[in-house]
Order: sequence, then structure tokens, then C-alpha cells
Amino acid sequence: MKKNISISICILCMAATSCQIGDFGDDFAAPQRNEQEEAVTLPSSLNVTPASQILLQEHKGDSVQVATLGSVDIPEGSALGNFKLVLDDKYKTGLSGSLKTTAEELQSIVETAFDADTVYREFKARIEADIYCGEQTMYLASKEYTLSIRPFDITADSWTLIGVNGDFNNDIAMTEVAPGIWASGRVSITSGEWKVRCNHGWDVNRGGATPTQAGEFVEAVPDGKNIGLTGDLIIVYNANNETIGSMTWGITGSIASIEGFNWNRDIPMNLGKDGKYYGFPLTLTTTDEIKLRKYAGWDENRGGDCSAADAEFDAVSGGNNIKAPSDGTYMVVYDPASEKITLSKLFWGIIGDFCNWKEDLFMIYDGAGKWAAYNKSFEGTWKLRQGCSWDVNRGGAYVSAGEPFAVTNGGNNIAVGDITTFDVIYDSSAETITVQ
Repeated sequence: MKKNISISICILCMAATSCQIGDFGDDFAAPQRNEQEEAVTLPSSLNVTPASQILLQEHKGDSVQVATLGSVDIPEGSALGNFKLVLDDKYKTGLSGSLKTTAEELQSIVETAFDADTVYREFKARIEADIYCGEQTMYLASKEYTLSIRPFDITADSWTLIGVNGDFNNDIAMTEVAPGIWASGRVSITSGEWKVRCNHGWDVNRGGATPTQAGEFVEAVPDGKNIGLTGDLIIVYNANNETIGSMTWGITGSIASIEGFNWNRDIPMNLGKDGKYYGFPLTLTTTDEIKLRKYAGWDENRGGDCSAADAEFDAVSGGNNIKAPSDGTYMVVYDPASEKITLSKLFWGIIGDFCNWKEDLFMIYDGAGKWAAYNKSFEGTWKLRQGCSWDVNRGGAYVSAGEPFAVTNGGNNIAVGDITTFDVIYDSSAETITVQ
């Protein structure tokens, strides 16, 4: 018997039925339960309707439909799976059952195959799949077609990872998961040293000290040292506070304040010296929903019910989506030791003439009482304030570069003279700021 399936969902489960398959194009053996049934012939090819042209800029950070799978006659009790896109018989990428891949994966292939100055890149393409029937597997492919791809806008800044396992010839794509925050896919780094660079060139790059463990972020230093951290890592560069590291726990969800952010993206959390994970402050409404998940996957995730700002609540594996108790900006804090989550207002930012005293430049917390913003360039005066509010703020009299100076609540606006690029370190225990 035959069955006619129109596939627009993910790979079907493998059937347990056993059948015999000859060479490609041969008939399946006559069904054993009814000798009078006709033998079934394999289809000559996958029936696909290809995408005529793909503009990757329109799908940045999201999935891309490379073709649509139409009706395919396959034997009763069998299933299609293991879909691949093959370009120029050389480049392959896995596809979901709905024939989608990521824009970043296609961008990586395009960059490898073509001169960066070429606007549209044309490939000879085909879709491959396997037919599973019991313990037997048969290869099947679509007819070859031409696929035209336009890569990301090369005039826009784009960060990539370079040097993985000693390879400084091939960049690994990174995605801007939120404004100013770039993340790679999960990469197996077994040796060598790496860094990140802008627009595939060395004019603008970032390195730094090697973090002591995955999840910890360090200062991203312009032209800094190569980083020696190894493991199965998601590498992250945060241009907002100039830090670099890897993501273990991150924040995903529906966040209206970040354009295009969805459940397929993750904002990294920094592993502090106290063992807690600290997120980048996020503006949330009461209708937004978030969760925490590990390594940008759903195998390990945490949810829960927040009753009030700065009130701990249980971090539940597979728990409810987290909602803010009221509209506002929060830093998400996760303590894996106690399995508690907090939506905290006790974070610090810098505000001043450089932003017309309107939007805070958020600082990163190291888990030991210190807050930092690195490699900043702004003129005029500024102050620190807590939770995007003037109720708690810090000012004082700058002395000299590298020398801590005392700060007080409501203190003077800070001016640092002729220094053009500097780090700001606030020690909340000693109540001092160091500009260096």
C-alpha cells in the first residue's frame, strides 16, 4: 500500500515495521501479510519547492525556510528524516523537518564559498533525506536547483569568533541576540586560543584574561591577549559593558523592550565569585514572560512565581514562565546552590551628560561587591545610581587615574578631566570608585 504525506512538521518518528529495500529505485518486497497487495516503488526524488531567493538580513538571529516539502509517496509504516541542504556538492547543513536552518549557518557557508564583495551568491542546491523502514535506510534527494543567497549587510558591524582549536583562517559566526550582545553557537574548543573580531578583520578585535571557568565574564580588551578557555562553549561578547566570556545559564523569553527577541534567543548571565549568576538588567512589563535555561537548550531550565522585586522565589525545573511583579527594569539573579531566583532592583548603572541624563549604562557585577564598566569613552560629568532611580546614587571628587576616591549618596557629579577611554570600578563595600 502507499500513503500520501504532506510534510510541514519536524521529522516523523521511526516506524518499527520491517521491510526489505533493494537498490535505489527498486520496488519494496511484496507485503508479507497480504500477498495480493501490490509492491511499492520508491519515489524518484523528493518533491520540493525551493526558495527563489534568500535575504539573510531579514532573518538575522532566526530560522530560514530554504524550501517547502510537498507530497511524497513513501511506503506504509516508513518515515522521512535526516534532512540536509547540499550546496555545490560541497557544503552541507542540517535542516528541520520543515526544511529550515539558521541565517547564521547559511551566512557562514556563503562567507566560506565566496568573495565578500559579491552581493548575491548562487549555489547549485538540492535537498537530501533518508527513508527509514524498520532497520533499513534509503537515501533520497530532490532535483538540483539554483539557490540565490544574499548575505548579511557587510556595512553593518558583525562580530565573529576566531582562533578556535588553532584555526585563525576561518571565522565562526556570532549572532546579535540583543542590542550589543553577540553569541556564537555551541563550539567544541579543545585546544589553542581564541578571540573575537569585527567584520572579519583585525582592525577591531577583543581578547583578555582567560576566565577561570565557563560562565564567568572578564574585561574585553581591545587588541588583548588570546583567551585559553576550553570546553563545549557558547562564546559571548557584550559590547555594552565590554566583557567577554561564555554562556552557561541565560535568559530567554518574550521581552517587548528588545526588538525581535523571542524564545529562540538567550541573554547571558555572568557567574559571580559567589557562585550566583547575574543577568544584564532588562526592562520588563507584567505581560512579558521569561525563563532561565542552560546552554541555550531546554534540557535544563528554571521557572517560578515572583511575588515582589528583590524577593527570592523557588527556581523550579520546568516551572512556570516568570513574570515581573510590576513594569520596570530588573537584574535577574539565579542561585543554583539554593535554587532561588530574584528579580532584583539592586543593580548599578552610569548616567550623565553623555546620555543627557536619561538612560543608564549598566555595569556588570562580579559577585564580590564590585561593579564595572570597561573601555568607556564619554565626556562631561556623570554619576552612579541604583535601579534606574535617583533614590540611591553615588558621586564624589575624582583624584587621578587608578586611585580610588570616596563616593557618597547625593555626592557631586564626577568629572575625570582629559581621560578619553577608561574603566569604571565601583567597590560597594569600600564605597569608592576607581577610574583607570
